[in-house]
Amino acid sequence: MTPQSIYGNARAGKFIPNLLGFARALRVAGVPVDTSKVLNALQAVAYIDIAHKDDFALALQSSLIQRHEDLAIFDQMFALYFKDRQLAQQLMGQLLPKNPSPSTAPKQSRVWDALRPQSTASKNPPATQTLLDLTMTASQVERLRQADFQHLTAQEYQIVEHWVKKIKWSPPIIPSRRKRASTRSHDLDWQRAIQNWVQQDGDLFHLPTIANRNLPAPVVFLIDVSGSMHRYTRMLLVFLHQATRYWKNRRVFSIGTQLSNLQWAFAKDNPDEMLKWVNLQVKDYAGGTQLSTGLKSLRQKYPIQHSKTIFILISDGLDTGEKSSLHYELASLHAKIGKFVWLNPLLRYDQYQPSASGASVLFQYADQMLAVHNLEHLENLARALSEIS
Repeated sequence: MTPQSIYGNARAGKFIPNLLGFARALRVAGVPVDTSKVLNALQAVAYIDIAHKDDFALALQSSLIQRHEDLAIFDQMFALYFKDRQLAQQLMGQLLPKNPSPSTAPKQSRVWDALRPQSTASKNPPATQTLLDLTMTASQVERLRQADFQHLTAQEYQIVEHWVKKIKWSPPIIPSRRKRASTRSHDLDWQRAIQNWVQQDGDLFHLPTIANRNLPAPVVFLIDVSGSMHRYTRMLLVFLHQATRYWKNRRVFSIGTQLSNLQWAFAKDNPDEMLKWVNLQVKDYAGGTQLSTGLKSLRQKYPIQHSKTIFILISDGLDTGEKSSLHYELASLHAKIGKFVWLNPLLRYDQYQPSASGASVLFQYADQMLAVHNLEHLENLARALSEIS
């Protein structure tokens, strides 16, 4: 297979200048990229379809990156450069030396400084004000991955939020009653075997087998938007929006003192648009928490139809409602679903005990409990819940 047969002549047009520009951007950000690596990259991308972004990124990464600590820089620069090349050139300019005097010039380390507004009074601020640091060391990246969302500065919060948007989360899979042909099963497909036997005049050359067809499980999210959760709510909303946007059987609700259906907001492609609609829909943000009221509304207005539904509650359990009512609603819910998962930011504390009234009830009914207070735990969550069946 030749490069020409895949995507046309790679030596024509702007492809080579763009790839050279990307390599130069990596060098500016501190990644060692020499001419031999660029030539290897040109050869690698010639044998893949550059219309497939993941394949294109992997081809460049395998050719240009040798050190593990440069992977984060590559991922961020790739996402930026091939989305808005003009912006990337501006950001590179911020890193290039300006020949200042050695005694007075501050060291520039932020690739994304070009995205900062030059003046708070500017009439036309940039549409995107992402503050990412492409020159962070591996230890700095690891610190942010493990930092509690509640303790992040405004700039660090935006960096982590950008990373949160990239977390991949496959929907949990459950076996259905429907069958499909399978070569790995030991269950004989008698109907197809008889059909083959008749069609082949009594000869049967192999025994067809059958297995259950696996389908995505229905998942219901209920996220606490009370005041005690306010530093986690935005991050978790962005995470759910991006990580589950292609799930077909996903429903999202918020709970404070009342239930709000967020399906309309989560139908938006852009997370900023989603957050804007959430702000319009949720009327009880940063108030108290009455889980029993929300669960009752959910039971009456949006009844759960599938017995394999996975119900995921995101809350710190600081409930202000009646304990007996919460017992009743959770018992009713648990009888209709397949699994109840409680995601609690307070689980970050080793000595945490569910001593609060609502938390003690949730503890009794939860089939699984996980912490969701930092980036690392969100990544672990996506892996753990993808394996639920």
